[in-house]
Parts: sequence; C-alpha cells; structure tokens
Amino acid sequence: MTAAAGNGTPATAGLLDDIVVVEHGERIAAGACGMLLAQLGARVIAIEPPAESPNGPRNDAAELRPSGKWRSRASMIAGKESIAIDPLDETDRAVGDRLADESDVLLLSTDFPAVVPTLWERARRPGQIVCDITAFGHHGPLAGQPGSEAIVQAFGGIVDTTGRADRPPSIVRAPVLEMSAGVYAAAAIVAALRVRRLHGFGQRIDIALFDTAVNELVNFLTLHYAGQAATRSGNRHPLYTPWGSYRARDGFVLLCAVTVEQFTRVCQAIGRPELVGDPRFVDADARRRHHRAIDEVISAWSAARPVAECVDTMSALGVACGPIVHVDRLAEEPNLIRRKVIDRLLDPLTRREIAVPSSPIRGRPIGGLRASRVPAPDENRAAVLDLLASHATWGGRRVTDDVEQDKPPLAGVRVVEIGHYTVAPLASRQMGALGADVIKIEPPTGDAVRAGVPLRADGLAHIFALSNTDKRGLVLDLKRERDRARLDRLLAQSDVLVENLRPGALERFGFGSDELRRKHPDLIYCAISGFGSDSAYPGRPALDTVIQAMSGLMSLTEDDGEPVKAGVSASDMLGGQFGLLSVLAALEHRDRTGVATHFDISMHDTSAWMTHVEWPGNAAGIPATVVAAADGFIVVEGERAAIASLVSNGARYERRAALVARLVAAGLQASPVHTVKEVVEHPHTIARELLVTRPTSDHDMWVVLNCPLRLCATPPAVRKVMTRLGAEDAEVIGQFALDG
Repeated sequence: MTAAAGNGTPATAGLLDDIVVVEHGERIAAGACGMLLAQLGARVIAIEPPAESPNGPRNDAAELRPSGKWRSRASMIAGKESIAIDPLDETDRAVGDRLADESDVLLLSTDFPAVVPTLWERARRPGQIVCDITAFGHHGPLAGQPGSEAIVQAFGGIVDTTGRADRPPSIVRAPVLEMSAGVYAAAAIVAALRVRRLHGFGQRIDIALFDTAVNELVNFLTLHYAGQAATRSGNRHPLYTPWGSYRARDGFVLLCAVTVEQFTRVCQAIGRPELVGDPRFVDADARRRHHRAIDEVISAWSAARPVAECVDTMSALGVACGPIVHVDRLAEEPNLIRRKVIDRLLDPLTRREIAVPSSPIRGRPIGGLRASRVPAPDENRAAVLDLLASHATWGGRRVTDDVEQDKPPLAGVRVVEIGHYTVAPLASRQMGALGADVIKIEPPTGDAVRAGVPLRADGLAHIFALSNTDKRGLVLDLKRERDRARLDRLLAQSDVLVENLRPGALERFGFGSDELRRKHPDLIYCAISGFGSDSAYPGRPALDTVIQAMSGLMSLTEDDGEPVKAGVSASDMLGGQFGLLSVLAALEHRDRTGVATHFDISMHDTSAWMTHVEWPGNAAGIPATVVAAADGFIVVEGERAAIASLVSNGARYERRAALVARLVAAGLQASPVHTVKEVVEHPHTIARELLVTRPTSDHDMWVVLNCPLRLCATPPAVRKVMTRLGAEDAEVIGQFALDG
C-alpha cells in the first residue's frame, strides 16, 4: 500500500516513507507505537471508537471514564489520520476489514479491551506485518490474560522494587511499561520491514508488557543471582551509593555517584574529604552496605542549602545532580524548552491548545517529524476511503502462521559500541540479538560495570554479563594515536556507531559528528546522553535517577509525601530503547536513499515523552491501590469506593491468591505483587524463556536476559555473553586489519 497523505495534509519525508500503518489497538503502548511510526514518516491511520462508547471522543457522560490511549487522545492521535469505525454498522465493518487487510502494518492490542482477537489469527497477505501488544503475550500459561499497566507492574516485579524498604511498595504512576513496550514494538516493526524489503515476507510480532517488565529488572537480577535481597530501596540505587534524594531548604535534590572518583568529589563538596579513606566506604560494595552513614552526612549538608546551590556545587564537580521537576511544570524546564520537547496544538474537541510531545528522535539530516495538527474524530474518512479505492483488493495467497526462517533482520550489519553502564549497551545488545555483528570498544580499564557489585566469587560482575550479550570486545586507549587509527579503520568497515559518553568526549579524540560524516559518510551515528549534545546544561553529567527527577517521572509517584523514583532504571532503559529504534529506522533510510543519519538522543527528552499521558489536560486513569495481605501485597485496580467495600483491615489475614481471586470474582482487576525471585521462578517467565543460560567464548556460563522483540518468523537469538577484557582483541584486530 502506498502512503500518500490525504485530506490536504502535506506529505513530509521521514525515515520511513511509503508505509501505511493501521492502528487498531487501544492500549497506551499501541498509541505510543503508532505515534513513533508516524514521527518516522509512516502514514498512520488510527481507528477510533464510535461516539457513544466509553472511549468515544465525543461522549461527555460523567460516569464513563476513557481508558487506554484515549485518556490523552490529542497527543496520541496528533500527526495521524482518524477514522471512526462502528463494529455494529455493516458498512463500517467492511471498511475496517479492508483497512486491516490492505495495510503494510496492522497494530493491535487484542487484550485491551478484549476485542477482535481474530485480527491476530486471521489469514493475511504474505507481506503484511501484524504487531500485537498485550499484557502477557501469545504463548505461556498466562497467554491472552488481560492486564493493565498497574497489574503487570505488580505481576512483573516492578511494584515490589519501587518505594521505601520500610513501607508498602508503590505503583509507578507513569505508564513505564506501556511506553517502553511501544518503543520496542516500533523497533520490532522496523526490523520486520527490513526483513520484508530484503527477503519479501511479512510476519507477526508478539510484544508483551510482561516481557518488558522482566527486561527492566536488570539491576535487581544482579542482586537476586548473588543471593542478596532484591527489593525496593526508595530513591537509592540497588547497587551504588551515594545515590538518592536529599532534602534541601526548599525542596529535594537528587544526587548520584557511581565511581570512587565521583564519591571523592562528593566528599570534597560537602567538606568531608576524610570520608574517602574511611574503611566503611573503601569500595562500591562497602559504600552500599553503609549507605545510611553516607546519607546522614550528605543530608546534613543539603538541608542547610537551597536546591539550586546544591545542584550548582555538585554539577561543577562533575557529579550527577538535579532538582525534582513536577510533571505540571515541564513546560518551564530550561532544557526541555531549548530542545523543543513540548509542542502546543489545538484540540478539536475542547477547542483549546494542549501540550503534546514532539519526537524524541532528534537527527541530522533527518529525524522524527513534528505533528502539525490533531485531527477531529473521523476527520480523515474521505481520504482513507480514497486510499482504499486506489488499491485493488488483494486476491493472492494468504498465510495464517509464521514459518521460522534463518534470516536475522540485521545479518550483515556491523555495529560499533562505545558505551558504558546501561544505555548504549542495551541498544547494541538488542541489535546483536537481531543478528548484527557488534564490537564493543572498551578502555584499558574496561566498562565500569565490569566491576559492578555484587561480584561473583571469581571477581566477575553479573551486571556486565546481563548488559553485554552477543558482542565481541576490543580494548582501545583513544589517548593513543595507534588506537585512534584502529578505531578509524574499524568504523570504515562498519554501519553504525552507538555511544553514550559525555557529549563532546569523542569529538576531542577526532570522532565528532562532523568529522565522522566527512570521513565515513555511510556511517550511522547515534549518541545517547542525559541532556543531549545541544543542551541548556552543557557538560553536566546525568544518571537515571536525576533524569527521572527532572523529566517529571518521579513527581508522579509519592511515598509518604516524598517523590519516589521507579525502582527500575526506567530512564536508562528508555534511552537505550530509543537508540535501538533510531538506528533501525536509519538503516532502512540509508539503504533506500544512501543518506546516513546522525542522532542526538537525550534521556531527558525520552523520559519527558514517557510521562505525556499525565500532562495537564488529559483524563485521569482508573486508580490502582496496594493492599496488604498475609503473605505480601496485592495491587487492585478500580474506584476506591468499590475497593473499600470489598477490602477491610481483615484483608491482611488473607493470603494473596485468595484475596486476588475474591476481588477478581467481584469484577475488579487484581494481581499479587511478585518479588523478583517469584518473577524469575514463575512458569510464565520460564515458558517465554525470558531468562536464558548462555556461554562466553571461554565456556563460562551466565543467566542473562532474552530479547523482548518477538518477531515470529525471524526471532531474535541471544547466543553468547561477552568474555574477559581483551580476550578477543587479536581476533578483531586481525579480522579487520586494524594495524594497516
């Protein structure tokens, strides 16, 4: 199907052109995925419900609460086309069936609400791509079971890892799983489009929020496999100290330090340099075990100062630090203003301007497109009918299943990663699972997480193994001319460079964007950083918790009046996911046009994007509540009055399973709050092979994460774990003749 914008909307070139997406799903994840595909240049046609339904865009009945993506209709449909389909109307049904049949990509969420599962099972054109985003996926003991964001957060361990250890757990109020699943779905669709272009066949894609949740637990899995408590720690990081929120005179300040050098700077800033030599704080594991002592000293220092002074002092020393910005005040945040993260468009339903997110995919010469308007409900019906009339009905062979084929989406693609910690390593390990040859460049001291605590008995770090699958290693000291020449020769034979060093670091070694474009014009370059290279905070470091604080994410979740971060590193993970999506789209664009794109991905941008369904002007979602049971906690979703009538103080004497069963029988959604251990051991985790045991090249074995991008005909494959530092240098140098 050829995409040509209709109804007077000008066609604008994007990274994905001539692709028609029909968005049938009502999950937030489906709306987010369609939004990203539209920003990449696809023509996205969103099917809206009729006006009289609870999610109908013109229904003002107070007792009907819009759910899913319709809570924030204006931002979810901006840049798309709208057609309303009444499933009870025969003519509308025929139009809907034809759209589903003729689209290049059919985007579904068949379990939310539980509608038309046959769209997943139906016979389809061999070249069509069908992507279904559900709570638990299409295989495993929970296949097809519905679940909201809060329910899957509880079931997948996210709730148990969020909040303070001495209090009940907290639900992350931002839709972190829905939005992350939407990015993964968009990435999987672009990978499937690549397969179709190269090999001629489409396929189905099974994206599950539960798979996303398990992949988000990377830091806690490290603790679990070390036999340590893997649960919530408030605003602290489960592995590093000092890391958390500290009360200042006029609010809270977030401070994050990972390395010995950063800890030393913190001690200098607060006037306590003697703490560096204290045996309690000699290494990362010792600092983690004695975190209360460190936090007391920092708290005494911050309490005497305003937030701005704390931030300025720490930032000047290169320590990641920032204030908590409320989601309602994001439009005033200087970096988001500079990077034009928030647009204002006219909402045709309310006739008021409303804030909508611009594309977080910022690239040169082309990046994510900005939406110019929000369509009214059913506004594009004539244009959509014209599109259907211009295409003959498909009369050829149809398929109902997916035959696995040994044609990895990224076979033949070479990726160079210069990354550390989580962000770039996440993007490149998913590319490795999709078939790319990934070469990770490390300094002589190695990626910092090679020393990430807790360590195994042999001194190796599980966090490094989890973050670095399907890669080969090469040690280069870019301060040395010989190693810079080696990198240059490797880049000349590569397709992609992805990095998350501090902005400007590679440029100082002669590998800035302009120099790379001059020397390697076919190379796709993706830089991921906290605030972006074009930033209101040049040179300021940023780590996950600081970004959660400054993007509005932390303001949405409170525990006893204090803002609380998501226990998982939601901002780190999302930054890596956007790096993955950007590179996949850029590969398609380069291979079609010959033009390579350079990206400036900001975690601050992407995390603000994650919160947009909670921006002012959007409808409130259905509330969810944590309830204590005899053997832990449960999450129940529904109006508080309905919950209160069924749950009393006596509920704490019921076990989770019985309490959940009773609430579900009463018509509410409920789930046990699983611990990380329970998630790891759950039959659904095992059936979907979300954790797999894989070897290094020297036959060491690790339990690592599987890839959540489930392309049914060309499934990703996690095959190996990176080995010891420097072990593969000779092989890589010889293969690519890096010494000339």
